[in-house]
Amino acid sequence: MSRVCWAMMLEMGNPGESNGPELFAESYKLIAEDLSRVREQRSRAIGSYITINSVIIAACALLIRETGFEIGGWLALLIVLLLAAGATVSLQWIATIREYEILVRVRVGALEQIEGREEMEAIPKVFTDTATELNQSTRNQVAKFFYDRPGLLPALFLVLYAFAGGSVVLLAIGS
Repeated sequence: MSRVCWAMMLEMGNPGESNGPELFAESYKLIAEDLSRVREQRSRAIGSYITINSVIIAACALLIRETGFEIGGWLALLIVLLLAAGATVSLQWIATIREYEILVRVRVGALEQIEGREEMEAIPKVFTDTATELNQSTRNQVAKFFYDRPGLLPALFLVLYAFAGGSVVLLAIGS
């Protein structure tokens, strides 16, 4: 759903019209469903990036283990290329996280805007209340730490790839 579509839905209901609240309620429902789909897509994308990075790391570890840490020219090149591919995947992962953050932020903003309308006082403030509760809860601080830093895991993979790449080069030079 595009930003223009949401803007149109928000402007559809006129407080003076009898169907205004119903239209806002329907818009709210559609945007909430769209938000749910975006969050599911984000979860699947994150799972894919974790899988791809795990396969790359496992392949590099297997190659190194099978050669008994005797890394020559072609093997070092192959491993460095695999590590570069992993770094590229991690950078793309960070870009994807930013794109999904924008998509989610726009949808949540539209929902909060609907919740804030005078004619929608009867509906529960699901998104506004949930955000307030999460920010005030102390038991969710660990989850909040990672939720507020979605780029942490791909950044850790990047550090791992840099460290592994340097190690492979040093092992290749020492061989």
